[in-house]
Amino acid sequence: MEAWLAAQARNQPDAVALIEGSQCLSWQALARQAGRRAAMLAELGISRGSLVAVEATSDLESICWIHAVWWLGACVFPFHPDWPETVLAHRLEDVGPDAVVTGNPERLKSLPEWLGTQFVNMGLPDKAGEGIAACREVADSDLLTVLWTSGSTGAGRPVSLSVANHRASVWAVAERLQLNEQDRWLLCLPLDHIGGLAILVRALITGAGVVVHAHFDPERVRADLIEQPITLASMVPTMLARLLDHHAGPWSTRLRALLVGGAPATPKLLSRASTAGLSVAPTWGMTEACSQLATLDPGERGDTDFEHSPGLVGAPLSGVELRVVPDADLPEDDGQAGRLLVRGPMLSPSITVDDEGWFDTGDVGRIDERGRVIMLHRFRDLIISGGINVHAGEVEQVLRQCPWIADVAVLGLSHPNWGEQVVAVVVPGDNVPDGSNRGADLDRWCRSRLEPAQVPRQWRFVTRLPRTTLGKCRRDALEVLFNQPGD
Repeated sequence: MEAWLAAQARNQPDAVALIEGSQCLSWQALARQAGRRAAMLAELGISRGSLVAVEATSDLESICWIHAVWWLGACVFPFHPDWPETVLAHRLEDVGPDAVVTGNPERLKSLPEWLGTQFVNMGLPDKAGEGIAACREVADSDLLTVLWTSGSTGAGRPVSLSVANHRASVWAVAERLQLNEQDRWLLCLPLDHIGGLAILVRALITGAGVVVHAHFDPERVRADLIEQPITLASMVPTMLARLLDHHAGPWSTRLRALLVGGAPATPKLLSRASTAGLSVAPTWGMTEACSQLATLDPGERGDTDFEHSPGLVGAPLSGVELRVVPDADLPEDDGQAGRLLVRGPMLSPSITVDDEGWFDTGDVGRIDERGRVIMLHRFRDLIISGGINVHAGEVEQVLRQCPWIADVAVLGLSHPNWGEQVVAVVVPGDNVPDGSNRGADLDRWCRSRLEPAQVPRQWRFVTRLPRTTLGKCRRDALEVLFNQPGD
């Protein structure tokens, strides 16, 4: 199968591929930039089937490097520049890339060395000249991306997604949202998460342009939505709330759909956005499925009362099969709800499925009379803060390594802006520094070992954790602690 970038460069060479501020790249220019960088990678032995880690700063430079990896038929593992060194070292060692592309080579000098791993300075040196590598064709079974996720099924791990997975996902989304080459996406999500990276893949396959924002700035987003011909955007609920706080509306844009996912969006937030004139479309998806599994059809927005439809995320996309399986452990008031199992061509080959190909998403929901998915809650202990998945058990494992902590429990509390907020209940150990601000000391300790979204925002200190007779923490008792004054 012909590489997508080469096809776009041939079919619509002068059409807009990427815009960031005053910079603009056509498809032909993007192909040239990707080919030059690919030539550098090819000199290091990178070829079809290789795995390349790329520091993804959500700007044109990092995006060109991602396309360079795909130009060679290789697989990309995007990582965020804010990952602590210990976290980055662990994940790179687990994934085992053949090369690492970074804009900060000095930082990587302190990382362990792996046999065969090579480091590339993201800044394109002059000596690269105009040499362009040959573009490689890819097969359905070739891996396109590897993403690190703390998804709904357990502790953090890499998830591999193939060419076939991504293509199935893109065409399912294209059918629901009526995507075409005249579209223009707003990209303001990080590229080390599927929500951001999926936009690049959709644009690559459909030929749409992308307006790139390296960081989420409500004023920049407002200006671009109003002034540029942006037809599609994706945001987590936190971003949407900040945008509406900055500019309540009414909105006059060319947006056909503003996808809202990554975390549950409150009915109040969706209703507020819809009333202001934004075409919000709540979605449900996961990294293991290349992003979306269900999305509200934009055509249904006009007759949808979000305030009276809590948890509505729309009908499953084309190709997505869904089963609702009753579970005795679910609360009795869940009614017809059950654990949501899915299968379909967009599911990663690296995940565990049952004998019939069904994947347990770890989410709880039901199907309404119109065949739409209603999300209720997560069955497993997952915290979604600002659209980022945080597995409580993974954070607890790290905190238990702290010499000041004898025991700890991590949980998520509802938060009006972030969806949920990571908090921790700690049994102090014997080595707590005298006279210290315990919360501040633990915060500093955590920030050098955890991703920003994983760091607890509140701390409570107890002599022992409340547990059941089976030794499990009583989450209801832990939540009560945060209704009381504390550190």
